Amino acid sequence: MLLPHDDGMAVAQWIVLALTVVATAVATYLHNDGHDRALKPVLVAVAVIGAVGTGLFWIGELITPLPSAVPQCDWSDLGDDLSPHCESSEDAVRRAAGESGDHVLSSFVIGPTVEFVGVSAGAAVGWLLAKASRRKPTDRREGRILMDDEA
Repeated sequence: MLLPHDDGMAVAQWIVLALTVVATAVATYLHNDGHDRALKPVLVAVAVIGAVGTGLFWIGELITPLPSAVPQCDWSDLGDDLSPHCESSEDAVRRAAGESGDHVLSSFVIGPTVEFVGVSAGAAVGWLLAKASRRKPTDRREGRILMDDEA
C-alpha cells in the first residue's frame, strides 16, 4: 500500500484507508453504544471496504514495473564525443536491488503498519465516543474495540 508507482492508485489507496478508519470508528461506537441494528450494515461496509483495499493492493502490485538491472544512460549532458554518461553494470545492479528493497519495504512493511495504526486509532476513537455517551449495550456485554469485520 501507499506506493509511489502511480499517483491515482496512491490516492485511491489513501481514500480506502480513510474509509476503513472511519468505518472502524463507527462500528466500534455502535457496538459499544448498543446500536446493534445499525452495526450489521456498517460491518458489511467494513468488509466491502477491506475487499476493495485488498483489490487495490494487488492491482498496484501488478502495475508496478519490476526494477531493471539494465544500465541507464543520461542523455541530457553529452560530452564532446556526443556519448551519454551511463552507469556501470555493478551500479545498475545495486540500483535495481535498492528499488526492489524499497518496494518490499513500502508494500509489505510500511503500508500494513500505517493501515494498522490508522484502524487502531479509528477504533479507539469510536470506543472513546461510546464511553463518552455513557450508554451501554442492552445485552450487558462488555465494551470492546472492534477491528475490521469482527463482531
